[in-house]
Amino acid sequence: MNSLPPTRHLAELAYKQETYIARLMLSNQPGSDFVNGDFTGADGHFAGAGRIDIKLLGGWKQAKDFNAWSGKEPFLQVGGTIAWADTTDDFTRTVAYTTDVLYKTGELSLYGAAAFADVDDPTVLRSALIGENLWGVMVQGAYFIVPDRWQPFLRYEYIGGDTTGDSFDLMTAEINYYFKKHRAKFTVDMVIALSDATSAPGGAGIWGQERPFGTGLGMNGYTGNEMLTFRTQFQLLF
Repeated sequence: MNSLPPTRHLAELAYKQETYIARLMLSNQPGSDFVNGDFTGADGHFAGAGRIDIKLLGGWKQAKDFNAWSGKEPFLQVGGTIAWADTTDDFTRTVAYTTDVLYKTGELSLYGAAAFADVDDPTVLRSALIGENLWGVMVQGAYFIVPDRWQPFLRYEYIGGDTTGDSFDLMTAEINYYFKKHRAKFTVDMVIALSDATSAPGGAGIWGQERPFGTGLGMNGYTGNEMLTFRTQFQLLF
């Protein structure tokens, strides 16, 4: 088992009111050069982030997870983040922006997010193919067909860049059974790559790597459209 890279949280501040929470963070963490892959295998330097969450409905406790548990009032939250990182020895800058929204009512939960990143030097990503501007979107929804027990789940993800037509998108279908909320649950999911993330000019892949996915997804080593992974797991939380 790989050990975690050393992380130094130089500062972390939070300010909370009834309707919003603002956070500022500064850290120094080797192992974060924005390459898509395992988090233990890269170099980074300083990073900072600021985030604000605005609560429009419900209570803050409902923001702790995505699920719409029974007996809870409707909940709506919107948020935004700006993150900055010095990612190489020559102080190459990467700035990323994210906005997201979470809505829960009855047995239904919906979530969506959009992200954009501006990179001074695309070689930080080990490829000039993706370019200096990256963007992506994710939408997901879940519904308890049996309250607090059976929950089907769907997610769609897309990511692309500005200097090539190459991009990729993923679809996930899942069903969860909760024995005791997140403390004990069984999950079955299927992930489909709707486009070939390993085929880009020169055969390097969208990220300039032949293995563009993290190892936990189970898709590395495969090529072509409609790659598929089927997984099951039982989770205990102590």
